[in-house]
Amino acid sequence: MIITKAEFSKSGNEVTLCIENAESVTVSRADYNKILLAANAATGGFPFELDNKHKKALEILEQKLCCIKVCTAALAYGDKSEKALRKKLDGKGFCKKAQDLALGVLKKDGCVDDFSQCKSLALRYYNEKHFGIRRIKQELFKKGYDKAAIENAVSDCDFDVSKAAYELFCVISKKYSLKDASQRQKLVNSMVRYGHDYEVITGIINTNT
Repeated sequence: MIITKAEFSKSGNEVTLCIENAESVTVSRADYNKILLAANAATGGFPFELDNKHKKALEILEQKLCCIKVCTAALAYGDKSEKALRKKLDGKGFCKKAQDLALGVLKKDGCVDDFSQCKSLALRYYNEKHFGIRRIKQELFKKGYDKAAIENAVSDCDFDVSKAAYELFCVISKKYSLKDASQRQKLVNSMVRYGHDYEVITGIINTNT
């Protein structure tokens, strides 16, 4: 396989390798440098030859670059879990090897970090929405984070669940008449939906009525 020339993008971050028989592949500049090393070719020393066994590798590197672009576009709208990004890449038909390589780059650059993202979201749910642990885990699972990342992130937060329940009580109890048994039960049900334990909820209500 003969590489006849290389054409750099305007940014210089991508390189299109022109191959004999009018074929071409586009790879990242970093991967282009690795290709030169593999071929023992000096920069600009065209044409140079690659063993035909490298053709599949070039195709994977081209897919890798495409995967990075797809993920970067998705991440522009907010943090995404690795699972969510893989689902998007699967839908576009990229091979697993290319996905692994692309996500490896994004993880190294800090663009994909399930633990940090989970922890940040968990703290926001706790501080802003006054969710209990159960609801926090549910919301993180809905966003596509895996169980291990969720458990590790929540464990690292050291939440005061009684404090969160009390803060929630202060916010929403004004909507209920606590002297009315049915209203009290509705308040309990509402706080349970926020992920708090029944015993903690009833303890707070009894203390504050």
